[in-house]
Amino acid sequence: MVGPVRVLLVDDEPDFADLVADFLERDNDQFTVVTATSASEGHDRLAEENPDCVVSDYEMRDRNGIEFLEAIREEYPDLPFILFTGKGSEAVAGEAISAGATGYLQKEPGNDQYLVLANRIENAVEQHRARANYREVFRKIPDGVLLHDPTDGTVLDVNQKFCDMLGYSRDELLDGGFTAIHLGEPPHTTERAEHLVRKTAHEGSRTFEWVDETKAGDPLPVEVHLREAVIDGDQRVLAVVRDISDRKERERELERERERYRSLFENTPVVMWEEDFSAAKAYVDDLAAEVDDLGTYLETHPEELHAIMDRIDIIDVNRNAVQYYGADSKAELMANLDRLFTEEAFDALRSMWVDIAAGETEFRAETSYRTFDGQRGEEILEMYVPDPYTEDYTHVYITGT
Repeated sequence: MVGPVRVLLVDDEPDFADLVADFLERDNDQFTVVTATSASEGHDRLAEENPDCVVSDYEMRDRNGIEFLEAIREEYPDLPFILFTGKGSEAVAGEAISAGATGYLQKEPGNDQYLVLANRIENAVEQHRARANYREVFRKIPDGVLLHDPTDGTVLDVNQKFCDMLGYSRDELLDGGFTAIHLGEPPHTTERAEHLVRKTAHEGSRTFEWVDETKAGDPLPVEVHLREAVIDGDQRVLAVVRDISDRKERERELERERERYRSLFENTPVVMWEEDFSAAKAYVDDLAAEVDDLGTYLETHPEELHAIMDRIDIIDVNRNAVQYYGADSKAELMANLDRLFTEEAFDALRSMWVDIAAGETEFRAETSYRTFDGQRGEEILEMYVPDPYTEDYTHVYITGT
């Protein structure tokens, strides 16, 4: 059931019009039928009644049903219109369909014709509302949308958002512009796009990044979601296309930031470590909650300090550190951290973890270290947690000078 349906019935025989209206409303309690006895009156009542469907006779005194239909189509191009006439011929039926009639039904004796008419009205309104809903969604969706024929990838429909994204008119895209919107460089070719449309029809939905080309010749990075759909009984593929140029620019800027950071990290003249303290922080927080004096506890239980240190994940260390400590490579240095520690270093680390348990995000201490060849050196150890990571300690920087 399509819900309430308002029908405008136009026939220049008032008694017959009232009879049909009674039958329709009795057959379907969702129908409300208003009548008009001429094409002119029917035209006037269109704006007043806002009907969901027009049913009209063919032979009327002021103008025939085809002329009435043509007048309606100028203002209401999609309104369902059924020609219900006693003048039956293939010529009239063909003329009605050519003029844009939704349906054609010949008047016949008996009451069964009214049941058929009611069914035609309901189907016509249901299809019209489905198309209207489709067009409304198609128009309002914030992304570009294309409707494809899955057999060859042809664009059957496109919304204004997609036209605006690429700078084409709707007619240009529907008239073959589909071949021009792809960058043309593998894999972003028309042939590949058509292949993906066909593949979606057989294998199901998919999402991927793509590069289109605007009418001005500029590349436009997009994210495409293809899904199969049945529209008006036909299998179609719906493409939802989102402009991701801003996202791509942010990704490029982030990559540039990473490159600048890597350059600074690697080329700074001090020793620098990047470490993940999250597991160690959770462990030391648990210890702090269980003991009265964490510093004393760690001093009398050195194995707990080692347990904390074992939970540190070393993310990276700079090149200067490799040379500073006399290792052959970053991998060797990161795998043999314990070879660097002196008693003074363990004292400094113990104090650092007491501070971290107290919520500190910065630490500084004078301590010593041992190189891989056993030489001893003095250094200032500093720990710093950047603002974005003060809750989880997943990125902590350690420097030694």
